[in-house]
Amino acid sequence: MQLGKIVNGNDKNMKKIFLKNNNFTNKKIKCFTISDIISKILAVEHEIKSIIYPKKHEIRSFRIKRNYLMNEHFINKEILLRFLGRGCYLFFGGKVKGLLYTRILGERLSCPCIADVIKVGNNLRCFYLSVKKPFCTKVLIGGDRCKEDMENEIKVRLKIAQLELLNIPKIFEVCLDKDPPFFVEEFLRGTIVNGKRNRELIINVINQFWKVYKIFGVYFLKVTEIIPHNSVEKFIGIINKLNFLDFLNNNQLIKKIESLVKNKKLIPCSLCHGDFSTANMLVFNNQIYVFDWENAREMPIAFDLAQVADKVEGVTDIFEYQNNKLGSMYGFQVLTFREQLALKAISEVLSYNSTRKSFEFMGANPKKIQNYFFDQLIKLSSLLM
Repeated sequence: MQLGKIVNGNDKNMKKIFLKNNNFTNKKIKCFTISDIISKILAVEHEIKSIIYPKKHEIRSFRIKRNYLMNEHFINKEILLRFLGRGCYLFFGGKVKGLLYTRILGERLSCPCIADVIKVGNNLRCFYLSVKKPFCTKVLIGGDRCKEDMENEIKVRLKIAQLELLNIPKIFEVCLDKDPPFFVEEFLRGTIVNGKRNRELIINVINQFWKVYKIFGVYFLKVTEIIPHNSVEKFIGIINKLNFLDFLNNNQLIKKIESLVKNKKLIPCSLCHGDFSTANMLVFNNQIYVFDWENAREMPIAFDLAQVADKVEGVTDIFEYQNNKLGSMYGFQVLTFREQLALKAISEVLSYNSTRKSFEFMGANPKKIQNYFFDQLIKLSSLLM
């Protein structure tokens, strides 16, 4: 195995030597320069020294030599598999399936500590697996996320953890007043969740989620409280902008959309995960752990379960049962799960401008963005036709 180059130097000229020796320019990668990323990692590592060196005398002797080692072979396969296909960027390497990858090695006194550093949308995820108790950091680096979003994630996770109904990685340390803001959580050596192989475990988690929804409170909204009154006109305008003529000329589909947005039935809502999918679950000790709660907010429950329903058989049945139970309990007429999923697809298309900007920030090419909305329209057609 050929090793990457190790560069030494002080903090001032280290980045220049590193970039020069590895044939990189300090250009922006997804809105951030390589120097920006290195600086943010160094700032966070200085703050987490108490975790790496829990004893006071060890904290006093804490130093970072600022040595970096870069080579594609060093990326931990366990970490790589977790993030493959999730639109993530692992910095400083060549391209493999659209990903950039590397490992950053910071040598410390008496305790070398290696971090696998991955950019996920608006965050850096740094995994420290060589220490006695492996942990990882989530570092906010900007984009369309802010410190309040990270603070919201932490509050929700702490509330969920108190209920002891769902398994969530423990938060060790929170540093929101630092630059950059970050928090530290436990690292679990779990396996990726498979919708078919782990179906029973996923169904159990969904049943637990329903308990959480009810504890936090289920309330009901009208369709017009979720999407605007002029949604059909706006929807047609976006389809026209995307040049999806087949959908634009499908009068039957447009009529069914008009009928749905005028529906008087209600939609159950609660505090939800916001990005609940198999990609945000791990199997550890034969239990599923749910992570990445940064999108947690109050929303229609069907919107929260939509991604899992697409991949796991039986989710629809659970929702319909709970849906009907809620309707009977409160005496309301509630939209079917299928209608609510169609409503979600409509709302996704209506959020075209914000979604497009978010995709562009994360480096998605125009074709991928267009395909995303095309998929939403295909799903909408199958649900309504």
